[in-house]
Amino acid sequence: MIRETTPDIVLGHDPWRRWRMHPDHRHAGFLTVDAVVAARDPHYHREHMADGLTHHRPRALLLFECEEPDHVERIEQRHVDAKVDALLAHESQFETTMVIADDDDGTQAAAFRERTEREARTHGRTGGVGLGEAFRLMDPAS
Repeated sequence: MIRETTPDIVLGHDPWRRWRMHPDHRHAGFLTVDAVVAARDPHYHREHMADGLTHHRPRALLLFECEEPDHVERIEQRHVDAKVDALLAHESQFETTMVIADDDDGTQAAAFRERTEREARTHGRTGGVGLGEAFRLMDPAS
């Protein structure tokens, strides 16, 4: 997919986060890193050349949910709103990740929204912008 879409930036879970308990997130992170390595190396999947695909090296790999972020992307309130709305659609994560009970009257969901906005403000201050999203920046060339 990376060779087909030739993205400048690839996003993924940080698979090296200590104590990452969620196996799907950990595996998704490693799959993302492995995909970037395979896409950049012309010796991986040589059969792609028959389909007209050549190797592609994204400019950056940004890993989210990292413990030691070293890069902040400026975002806007609409991005925070979209993030919260998307996460609130993921009902299986309410109790364990977002601390929202099944019988929530909206109070806990509102508190989750505020925590997410506060986090964006904190990352923004770190990055010298109003609102920010924090990442570990990986250089696909290394």
